[in-house]
Amino acid sequence: KTPIKLNIMKLHWGHGIAIFYCTFAACMFFALFKSFSFDNSLVVDNYYEVDINYQQIRNQRANSRALTQSVALQKIDNLRYISFPIGELDGDLSGKVQLYRPESQRYDQFYDLQVNEDGKFLIPTQNLLSGRWKVKIKWSCNEKDYYDELEFYHVAK
Repeated sequence: KTPIKLNIMKLHWGHGIAIFYCTFAACMFFALFKSFSFDNSLVVDNYYEVDINYQQIRNQRANSRALTQSVALQKIDNLRYISFPIGELDGDLSGKVQLYRPESQRYDQFYDLQVNEDGKFLIPTQNLLSGRWKVKIKWSCNEKDYYDELEFYHVAK
């Protein structure tokens, strides 16, 4: 019987360089592919305007901190409420509420502020995704503007 001889090609430094460059090119194409699938939307569309008007936000936050009772987030029976210090304020509350999702701008939700007689605003959570949410509240009472930010973690059911 004749033994079978296998011709195994020996690798030398030229093959190593070729393997390295092919691996490098494959990694670069993979990174390019992943970069096109990444959502790189801005946090806000008009960020220049928001940046220019930031001093107004600081003043509104100072107005909120000057209240003896702060705006709070409450959870009662799987419902989330924003409670306002109506005892300290006399007048109608008006404003906007934004549910901000840090992950992507497309999940943000906006509501007009409608406070009940107890000074509470019900946050609609039935369509929210699970995760961290930030509540941005721009509100006014007696022609004085306020701004508050609250955070909560929601678990969708």
